[in-house]
Amino acid sequence: MIEMNKDYKRTVFSWSMYDFANQPFTTLIVTFIYSTYFVQAIALDQITGTVLWSRGIMVTALFVAFISPLMGAIADQGGYRKALLIFWTWICIIGSFFLFFSYEGEIYKALFWFVIATLIEPEQYGEISYLLSIVGISFAVCLIGVRETIVVYTAKKNPIIPTVFIVTGIAGLVGFFTLSIMFTRLDISFLLLGYIVNDLCLGYFLGLKFYKKYAKFVLTQKGLSFVLGILFVLVFGYEGIIFALAISYAHFIIIYVKVGRLEKIKFSSLKESKFLIDNYIMNVSTNFRSHLDKIVLLPLAGYSLIGNYALGLQVFAIMMIFPRLVFKYILPHDVEGNENKNLKIFTIIFGIGIAFLGYLLAPIIIPVVFPKFIVTVEIIQIISFAAIPASINQIQTSKLLAMEKARSVLVSRLTGLATIITLLIILTPILQEKGVAVAFLVSSITLCLSLFIFNLRAKM
Repeated sequence: MIEMNKDYKRTVFSWSMYDFANQPFTTLIVTFIYSTYFVQAIALDQITGTVLWSRGIMVTALFVAFISPLMGAIADQGGYRKALLIFWTWICIIGSFFLFFSYEGEIYKALFWFVIATLIEPEQYGEISYLLSIVGISFAVCLIGVRETIVVYTAKKNPIIPTVFIVTGIAGLVGFFTLSIMFTRLDISFLLLGYIVNDLCLGYFLGLKFYKKYAKFVLTQKGLSFVLGILFVLVFGYEGIIFALAISYAHFIIIYVKVGRLEKIKFSSLKESKFLIDNYIMNVSTNFRSHLDKIVLLPLAGYSLIGNYALGLQVFAIMMIFPRLVFKYILPHDVEGNENKNLKIFTIIFGIGIAFLGYLLAPIIIPVVFPKFIVTVEIIQIISFAAIPASINQIQTSKLLAMEKARSVLVSRLTGLATIITLLIILTPILQEKGVAVAFLVSSITLCLSLFIFNLRAKM
């Protein structure tokens, strides 16, 4: 009993000290000292400074409002309370440290120094996006063991999984050396391997319904990419981002090796899996849709438009975090015949809400957070509405894959790919940024309609 009292007192004291140490940040930075310094010394004038500081507070408040429930759930369910507390404390410490380097006129660096896009030009961002698209297409070609196949076969206890891991790893090594020779860049070659081990391992976790482990590995990767991305950009310049991303996937190698040793490798079993082959082709088409657009845009518009478009897609990816998480959750359940109707309905409603939210917030947030990417506002406003068909697509794709109808998904995605490439070629020279955004939106709607038709046919 005495020991318990001591532990309790120690816990209370520790938390009191943490809370005491935390208060000066709010007092010094947010409320009184740094806010005044920003308005009077860093900003060009007091009116501009007050407006920008207010917008900065608004953006951070929105960020906290959206991410706090998610972080709280992860901390409570996964037992990561102390780890997340330490992580976000260090983010605050590092951010506060960099406030020292803000001088007169460096408004946005003082407010949002940690946002990489504020540190580089649209042309540089476009170049990085172009290289990432090269990696993405290579990843699609090399990834024989696509994540959905891993999820379905793991859920069904199919012994083919270790064979898929090994074969995919061999394909990844071939891709590694190919990229190294063609582009003479080791960063994109290592990133390719990172993408592959990440996709294989996460598919394995989902198939076994290891959601806590899935969350742990994903959060670790995102945290590493965030911290290392900032450090590498500051030290090595904008090209350091790719190396930072590659390193952030290193911890997945442990799981990859363990799974590869589970069963005896049988290469002949791959030929017997029609679903694996169809799913492979399906995912190749999907990745081509995600990355070929930037490669097509380079001769049409150059790196600057690619950079603005890529930032718009990053915002869209953030909007789609929840629907994609739902897809990963419901796929093994759909395989077992569990409908999860309420969750699916909520996902569609969420897609509608987030679409209008993206349209309304883009003109407010982008000029503040990414002042060099003003053109992106128009792009985001248009592609935000793609969140509605894209949310429906997650549900429809899960149903078809659960029935091993990968070919139906393949045809739908090829239709979407053909639509976006055709429209990019036609609309980009005429409408520039608007043309790119419209092409993306129309291709998402086309994909949705195609998946809907195939689901109706499957029911009949």
